[in-house]
Amino acid sequence: MDWLTLFWSLDAGSGHALDVIAKRLASDARHRAAAKALVGAAPRTTFLKAPEWVRVQLDAAQPGDALEHLKGALYGSLNSGLKQGVPGQPFPEDVELERQARNHAAAVPPGSRAADFWTKIAARVAHEMQREVDLDEEEE
Repeated sequence: MDWLTLFWSLDAGSGHALDVIAKRLASDARHRAAAKALVGAAPRTTFLKAPEWVRVQLDAAQPGDALEHLKGALYGSLNSGLKQGVPGQPFPEDVELERQARNHAAAVPPGSRAADFWTKIAARVAHEMQREVDLDEEEE
């Protein structure tokens, strides 16, 4: 078992992992890199259940590469894991991600980093769902 999987399995939903990651994101470059690796390896629902944590971290991130890397790690986590579904229909996990991302975007001030992040997540997932449905229809 790699250290990222071990870290998340030890957390088991306690929320302590997010506290550790937040402290490391606010630290030096080496610790920020490790924290971003942890974010990217988090179970899919971790950040859907912690939109306030996401907002705080996005607001605290330095503009530029640091912010973009954090967004990328969050996106990777939100899209991780296996998905199962019925051909010709979007994956239920994607439907739920789009719904929750839209809700999270609506719950924060328009124009904020969090609103921008969640809006883009919802749009990207909607696009991917349509692409998958179109590909399934082409295969029929």
